[in-house]
Amino acid sequence: MHKGIVGTSFFLVCLTVSLAGQGFTGKYVLSEKGVIVTLVLQQDAQGVITGNLSSTKGTSFRIEGQIEEDIAVGLCHGEGGAVYFEAELEGNSLLFSMINLDENSAPDAESAKQLRFTRQATAAQGFGTETSEEKPGGRGASQPASPPRPAKTAGKPARPAEAVRDSPMGISFSPPPGWKAQKQGNGFILGSDTDKGFILIMEHAYTSLDQMNEEASQGLIDEANGIELVPSSVSEPFQKNGLAAEFQGVVQGKMAKAYALGLLSPHGGGVTILAAVEEASYTEAYPRFVREIASSLAFSAPQTDSSLMRYFAGKYYSYSGGSTITGSAGTERQVMLCPNGRYFDSSEFSASGQGWGGAQQANNAARWKIQGNKSQGTITIVFPGGETRSVRYQVTGEEGVIIFDGVKFAYAGAPECGSQ
Repeated sequence: MHKGIVGTSFFLVCLTVSLAGQGFTGKYVLSEKGVIVTLVLQQDAQGVITGNLSSTKGTSFRIEGQIEEDIAVGLCHGEGGAVYFEAELEGNSLLFSMINLDENSAPDAESAKQLRFTRQATAAQGFGTETSEEKPGGRGASQPASPPRPAKTAGKPARPAEAVRDSPMGISFSPPPGWKAQKQGNGFILGSDTDKGFILIMEHAYTSLDQMNEEASQGLIDEANGIELVPSSVSEPFQKNGLAAEFQGVVQGKMAKAYALGLLSPHGGGVTILAAVEEASYTEAYPRFVREIASSLAFSAPQTDSSLMRYFAGKYYSYSGGSTITGSAGTERQVMLCPNGRYFDSSEFSASGQGWGGAQQANNAARWKIQGNKSQGTITIVFPGGETRSVRYQVTGEEGVIIFDGVKFAYAGAPECGSQ
């Protein structure tokens, strides 16, 4: 998998969920014979379905299920027990079947009752289906759905959002009007009341614009998750510390388009700002949203315990050995924690004996932050593409020995950070 300027597991999760994993999330309504039935569903990244089914007559069911081959299946739990359900999306409609369970707790197909719901407009529409609103007392379940209402543009303009500040990341920024930011892990995700898609703000550990440009040219390819996005434009400079480019391709069988802008921080590393949406909904507004955020973004020194970083700065070494039928094998690992936040690691696997090759080496360069004390805590590593990894550390009773994620490392002297 190649991870360029948009390369981060955070992005993979959000993009996959928005294109495929959140298809059932939303509010659905049907009105029939004066009774209004409301269905609210929430789907997570693993395909788990939860929600509630209620009516103006006082009936209420708790929904629990999961996605199986694009169909939601599970149980509706009510006061009188549970019934089986199946739900399937058809454009702007949701076909919801409720099926009684027989004495063996198996669905009784002959008892199936099918309801047709209409999806309602949501506060932040993602990559999913077009939505429409239906007023109480409107068309019944058997009537065609109302056409989508156009977004309201008249009246007062959206109020500018208040500036968002994050001391651990060392950034402050202002979301575009109508967009709201929420902290997610080591970054932010922004949603809109009127615009589809989402915007991400994520940390990266690039050290130069050349490195950023080289990584961006590789695009984002993850065959396991059905993601293939490649640059659709040449990287363009943004101010003196940034590069921007458009990407397009396929995610989970859907055409998608994104605009990404990477900024370098004077304190090391930086952030990537990315807006993504289905290709059919992509407009020049999305690059504008990203550039607005980038123009408002200010860097500051990330608030981390500098004294703790200096305390643990150093070169650490670990070796694990073993034997095989035909010889011996072992892995040598080195970790370099620089006091200025730079991080390096390397590993070398070597084997001797018949049937084994030479040595395989792997190297990484990233940035690190630390939370905890001189005995234990967590080190967060931010890799160039934006991927992050949390490593638990614990100091042992042995002099110069520390455990990183269960592996013993020995202090081997001052870090060799050079001019980095």
